[in-house]
Amino acid sequence: MTIHQDIGQTLYLSLLRYALDSSDVFLLACAVQPPPYMDGNLRASAMRGLGLRPDARTMQRLQEEKERYEQDAAQFASHCLPFLQKLALLLLRERSNPEWPSTKILSSPIAYTVRLYRACPDAFPLLRQPGSYFAWRYPLYPEDLSFFRRGRCWLYASSHEQYVEVFPRDIHEYRFLVEMGVPLGEPYAWVPESELFWEDYTLP
Repeated sequence: MTIHQDIGQTLYLSLLRYALDSSDVFLLACAVQPPPYMDGNLRASAMRGLGLRPDARTMQRLQEEKERYEQDAAQFASHCLPFLQKLALLLLRERSNPEWPSTKILSSPIAYTVRLYRACPDAFPLLRQPGSYFAWRYPLYPEDLSFFRRGRCWLYASSHEQYVEVFPRDIHEYRFLVEMGVPLGEPYAWVPESELFWEDYTLP
């Protein structure tokens, strides 16, 4: 069931508590480092090589892009990486295969690390920090918070594409989530576990 609106504030906290209580693992994907950046001067030179003359507005836009890139890279280093270090005690395993419930990276297969963590109440103070589902994004946080039960993903999001997917295990959970306020917006439809994203992990 697809939700095309952010889940934030008190609803996010309620859903987060429930997800941690009813899951055994959660997943986060994170850039290994800030994405590569082609300096504006090099791009301007490339334009000139094609016989184009970048005007003042273009040069200003390239400078603004560079400043945003540098700001994002600084936030990634000062906020996201320390955030991951705080989660490290709950880490079960990590992998570089660039596929997770909402995404499959084809262009840069080593650009992301996927980490699996033990779902437990100790994770709540950290996972609540973004304040909403769509806030799980570079540069401040890892991406696409997902929850698993026995290897199958039942709740995930694409923060960049701005949607959340929920797969209630039965009509009782569906009704519980609706009463919580989760805007499922569709009648309950059972989805076989075999159709849900599978992640291989072993709990301690």
